Amino acid sequence: KSKVGVKRLKNSLITLKMPWHLFNYQEILFANLRSFQAKNAVIAPTAIIDESNGAVFIDKKAKIGDFVKISGPCYIGRDCLVGDYSFVRGVAMEEGSTIGAKTEVVRSIIMNDSSLHFGYLADSIIGPKNKIGAGLITANKRLDRQPIKTLLKDTKTDTGLKTLGIITGEGVNIGIGVK
Repeated sequence: KSKVGVKRLKNSLITLKMPWHLFNYQEILFANLRSFQAKNAVIAPTAIIDESNGAVFIDKKAKIGDFVKISGPCYIGRDCLVGDYSFVRGVAMEEGSTIGAKTEVVRSIIMNDSSLHFGYLADSIIGPKNKIGAGLITANKRLDRQPIKTLLKDTKTDTGLKTLGIITGEGVNIGIGVK
């Protein structure tokens, strides 16, 4: 009774069934990200903002400490803090998150109001309102370099990823020195 239109997509649709699928969305968002530094963001004069590999977006009231290096693509959200001597690359930080001093964070998503400091976090998704103590070190590759599998309802499920660190839920607390 009615005309129906058809739209053929050039690319397949991406899914958001598993938590690690957020990395696919992050990739799309980073591809469309434009560099920006809010006027009221505080960026130390010794900080390095490297946009040679992608845009760096620094939102309102964000604070970037001394001797920090941010290598794009990166999104630093409103009221976020990146502490002194930290190295951040390929990271999305949501509002109110903190990467404390002397921390390296790579290809990760840090959700709102979460904090970590003095450690190494790679290929990870940190849920909202997490508190991670000093000294966290994540492994992100299998020794045999095979794709990462995870236990899901008592079944090993292939993530399709060759690198994956940790994925946490909401309100998780991780103690000092966890490796």
